[in-house]
Amino acid sequence: MHDIKCIIFDLDRCSFNTLAYSKGDVIGFDYTYGDMHHIERLTQEKILVTAGDMEIQQQKIARAGIAGHFSEVIIDTVGNKEPIFRDIMTRRVLPSRSIMVVGDNPDTELGAGKRLGMVTVQTLRPTVERSLDAEFHIRSFAELEWILSAFAAMSRRRGCTPL
Repeated sequence: MHDIKCIIFDLDRCSFNTLAYSKGDVIGFDYTYGDMHHIERLTQEKILVTAGDMEIQQQKIARAGIAGHFSEVIIDTVGNKEPIFRDIMTRRVLPSRSIMVVGDNPDTELGAGKRLGMVTVQTLRPTVERSLDAEFHIRSFAELEWILSAFAAMSRRRGCTPL
């Protein structure tokens, strides 16, 4: 049993869903529902994985000012998260249950994390439908600290995983 060592965040829709585009420029940005500061406090390695056009994604990240919260920022221009997550796991030499995937889409990031055996956490925002495939569900990034604490405590007790 392992504690969570690395958290992969996919913030495409859960944080960037209020963006509007005009000729490739990012306008109308609303900063991540005001709970991004909870991510800063987490002690695990944090990696941002986002998908879409490289230039637009770079603009969104720069405008949000969040790149510094993450040890690595990966922009998926192909639309397949599984090889990216597998590469993260391999490069860090971590077992799958030491990695948590946080996102809103059960078909992309959460599905990839689940297929690889990673811990999955779905962010439930106003436009996101709850998926039974995610192990945990949160409405605020503040809830991650509780999940991580519970997961660590349970993993130390007879190899149990809290589910």
